[in-house]
Amino acid sequence: MTIAQLSGRKSLRDITTNIKAQGHRIYHLGMRKTSRATLARVNDQQPYQMYKRLYFQVFNKCKGYAPKHKFSFKGKVYLLDATTIDLCLKVFPWAEFRKAKGAIKLHFGLDADGYLPTIMNLSSGKSHEMQWARALTLPPGSCVVFDRGYNDYSWYQTLAKKKITFVTRLKRNAVVEHLGKWRNSQCDNVESDKRIRLKGMTTNLRLVTYKDPETAKIYHFLTNPCLTRSVQNPSFFAPLRKKYSIISNSVVLGFNCSAIITL
Repeated sequence: MTIAQLSGRKSLRDITTNIKAQGHRIYHLGMRKTSRATLARVNDQQPYQMYKRLYFQVFNKCKGYAPKHKFSFKGKVYLLDATTIDLCLKVFPWAEFRKAKGAIKLHFGLDADGYLPTIMNLSSGKSHEMQWARALTLPPGSCVVFDRGYNDYSWYQTLAKKKITFVTRLKRNAVVEHLGKWRNSQCDNVESDKRIRLKGMTTNLRLVTYKDPETAKIYHFLTNPCLTRSVQNPSFFAPLRKKYSIISNSVVLGFNCSAIITL
């Protein structure tokens, strides 16, 4: 499974062919040439709990070496996302997604200190990201970053009440009431910095319009006003244009393997 994850293998045949091609090297790993039938049987009997324990051992060790995040924010910064993993419905009949397609959804949160996967969960492919996000317990004074898939105004207000800063991107169809400037920006790539209110919300929010100097693409970042002084500079939003994600193509056992390799 480790070889499959590191080399990007897609199937049992792909794995066994790759191992066969590396026959003169696998001896040093204590391995032999493996057939698809043997690999399938061993993989089915392999306890995922072993990889789960190994993950937490590696994770706790990595935390001691993880560098601090480079954002101008003193608290913890978490990056939330989710990805849908396609599965064969005949092999995994419990993973119902569509009529002829199976899938599960991997939810994860990266700690910006070293980008370590600290929050992870698997759910049905049909479940929405917000079902998982609402159940999260985030520490007050932290900052959470997520994409437009986590669009929930009541959740935004809950985060603000708990003194948790959030940063996301404004949806194109959002109804916005402009209340004036937030502050005069000294950052060349920030086109505007406004105080706004979204329809249906009672909390005032901050809308920062940022132009990427590399692609000239415009980003509209939305955040709540409980930012600390260190984040008042709009340049804080510049690195957030990047996309952070984890790619996985296996279930439970492979999920733990890919998490370990991510570390």
